Order: sequence, then C-alpha cells, then structure tokens
Amino acid sequence: MVNVPNIERVIASIKGELPETQTLGFNMNSYVDPVSLANPDLSGRDCEWTGCIAGHAYLLEIGCPFTQAESEDTEEIEEIAQHYLGLSREQADNLFFDLPAHLKLARLPASVAIETLERLAATGKVDWLGEKYVDAA
Repeated sequence: MVNVPNIERVIASIKGELPETQTLGFNMNSYVDPVSLANPDLSGRDCEWTGCIAGHAYLLEIGCPFTQAESEDTEEIEEIAQHYLGLSREQADNLFFDLPAHLKLARLPASVAIETLERLAATGKVDWLGEKYVDAA
C-alpha cells in the first residue's frame, strides 16, 4: 500500500517547500547530482543540485548531505525510495524508469512528476499520462 504522507513529502520536496531539500532541484535523469549541461535543473528554481523522484525520497528518508547521496549505490537509493513511498517493485520500476515512450527522463518537467505523484497518492497507481493525456490521444 502506498505511503500517502511520504508521497506528499516528496511532492513538497520537489516543489522546494521543505527546508532539508530546498536547494535540491529536479531532473529524472539523476539520482542526486550537481547541475551540469547534461543535468539541468527542471524545477524552475535554478538550484545547484538535482534529484529524481527516487533521489528526493532517499534524501527525505536518510537525511544525508547531497554530496554523500551523490556517491551512494543507485540500487540502495532505489530500494530505500521504494520502501519510503510504500511501492511494490513493479510500481517503483514504473515510477522511476518506465515512462511512456514520448516522455524522456532527462527532459521531464517537475510539474509532470508532481501530477504523477498526486495521482499515485490518490489512486495507488503509477499513471504518467493521466486522464487529460488519454483524452488528447
């Protein structure tokens, strides 16, 4: 069963509303890394560090510095994030990696990730596209 309070904390983290992750931006193509040309901050907040959904969840659970998280094992980050969010392995794979073909990890806006997390909290299902995208197809 998904952990709605923790999903809501990840949403707040991506929005920059939590003190511990206020300077962490968003990019689904990196767990926790400094901003670079290949890894821009897509949060709209011009942060010096970025993290994906799993990276934000990991930092909220562990509470370590960004520099430490940057060097952590990616499988550990995924596993801790999965448990923090209350996801099955399949749900975690769908949320962390298996985006629809036209959505690219490296260019996914934070707003789309937030909408997906809001649907996950409401329905318990990972749905990257949502109703408005289905109607437009």
